Amino acid sequence: MNTLMRNFYDIRITAQHEQSWAIIIGSYVLDCILVILLLFFVYPISFFSSIEEVTNGIINSTLIGSLALSLVILVFMIRIGGKVKFSHLGLVPSHLPKGLLIYGGVYVLLNLTLLIINWIVRTRPIWYPYWEEVGSFSIAFGYLLAQIFGNVLFEEVYFRGFLWAQLSIKFTNLFRNKPVLGLNIGALVSNLLFALLHIPVRILNGLVGWDLLLSLLIVFGLGFLFTFVYLITENLFASMAIHILLNVSFVFFNPIFDASTLCLIITGVLMVVWLIIKLQKHKSQKAQS
Repeated sequence: MNTLMRNFYDIRITAQHEQSWAIIIGSYVLDCILVILLLFFVYPISFFSSIEEVTNGIINSTLIGSLALSLVILVFMIRIGGKVKFSHLGLVPSHLPKGLLIYGGVYVLLNLTLLIINWIVRTRPIWYPYWEEVGSFSIAFGYLLAQIFGNVLFEEVYFRGFLWAQLSIKFTNLFRNKPVLGLNIGALVSNLLFALLHIPVRILNGLVGWDLLLSLLIVFGLGFLFTFVYLITENLFASMAIHILLNVSFVFFNPIFDASTLCLIITGVLMVVWLIIKLQKHKSQKAQS
C-alpha cells in the first residue's frame, strides 16, 4: 500500500508546483466567505428565481452559485493566480471515460440491487415520481446537473485535486521527504476543512449540538471515501462519480432501502476489489523485475 501511495504522490501530486500558504489559506477562507454569502444572503432572496422558472428548474440557484465559486477560486485564484493547470488538478480529459464507466457501473448495480431487494421482500417496484411527472423530472434533473457541474465539480477539484495535493506536498517537505506520511496528514487536514465548510448549511437546516457534530463526522468520513477512491483509481472523475451518486442517486424505483447507504456498500466493495487487484498486479510486476 505504501508503494502505491508513493507512486500516486510521484505521479499525481508532484505534477503541481508547491503553492504559498497565502494561496492555500486564502482560497479556503474565500471559499468560506462566498459560501456564507450565498447561503444567507443570495439564496434567501431568490436572486436566481427567474432563471429557475424559465428553465423549469433545470438551471437552479445551486448550479449558478457553485459555478460562481469555481470561477472565482478555481479559475481566477488557482489557475490564473497560482498558475496551476487544470490537468494537474485532476481534470485530465483522457480520464473521463473511466470516470463515466464507474458512474454507469455503480448506477446499474445500485438499481439492480434495489430490484433484487424488492423481489426478496415481494414488493412491486414503484417508479420514482420524477420519472412520471414532467415538472418533477425537470427539477430532479436540475438538481443532478447542479451536482455534476456545480457542487461536486468544485468540491472534488478543490478539496481533492488542489487542497489535498498542496497539503501533502507541505507535510511531505515538513517531515523530510516522507510522502506516505504527507499524504495521510494532508488527507486528514483537507477532509477536516471539507467537513467544517459544511457547518453553515447544516446550521441553516436547523442542526445544532450533537446532531450537528454527527453530521459533520459523516461528511468527514465521506471526504475520506472520496480521497480513497481518488487514490486507488488515480482518477478524479471516479471520485466525482461516487460523490454525485451519494448526493443524488436518481434511481429508477422508489427505494425501500436507503439508496445512499446501498451506494456506499457497493462503492466500498468495488474499491476493495480494485485495491486487491492493483496490489496483486504490482506484486507480480515486482516479482518479474
